[in-house]
Amino acid sequence: MASHAGWAEIVPYSDATRIAFTEDASTTDEAVSNSGSPASFSINATDTVFGAFLTTDSTKSGTAGTLIAAKDFTGGSQAVADGDTLNVTYTITGSSS
Repeated sequence: MASHAGWAEIVPYSDATRIAFTEDASTTDEAVSNSGSPASFSINATDTVFGAFLTTDSTKSGTAGTLIAAKDFTGGSQAVADGDTLNVTYTITGSSS
């Protein structure tokens, strides 16, 4: 997390720690998702969110963990404001070779 240049974590949400990734029970060998339990962020300030990431460190703005995956939102950035809820679904796909 500490050595990933070019982006910054946006933390205008009321949770004390980063939202945990809750894996669906119906995952396959090729994909893991949280579509059945999206990460739900209770927004408490105005900002723009550009994407999402997964890490092993639950500390907001923490840099001690390992970055597992990161991705910009497919539809572009998302403006958020105090009182909004931002629900994020993340799917990781892979294949064997």
